[in-house]
Amino acid sequence: MEKILEQYFVQNNELVLTNIGTIHLTKKPATWIGGTLHAPELTITFSTNNSKPSNHFYNYLVEALSISNEQANIQFEQFLEKSFDANNNILSIGNLGSIEKLGNEFTWNTSFTS
Repeated sequence: MEKILEQYFVQNNELVLTNIGTIHLTKKPATWIGGTLHAPELTITFSTNNSKPSNHFYNYLVEALSISNEQANIQFEQFLEKSFDANNNILSIGNLGSIEKLGNEFTWNTSFTS
């Protein structure tokens, strides 16, 4: 499931994790500063919220896992719950980074470099 979530993020620049938060790919365009061109920057940001993933996301899971929409929803919810329990309150999202759970708070630790 981790690789599927990572791939979805790479393709859609956003990943909503139910009742945890959302990671976004933020793009800062190239800029001229004092006659020097500074390269564009990409960063992954995290915002906590209680939103649910879109139907597009669940359709992506349905196709990737070859299961029903209901099963995709169930498997995703179970994956989120079990990941924190099994990995010392840390949910890894492939090579992008991880979310750490401290009590009821979530913190994003990025592994991504632009």
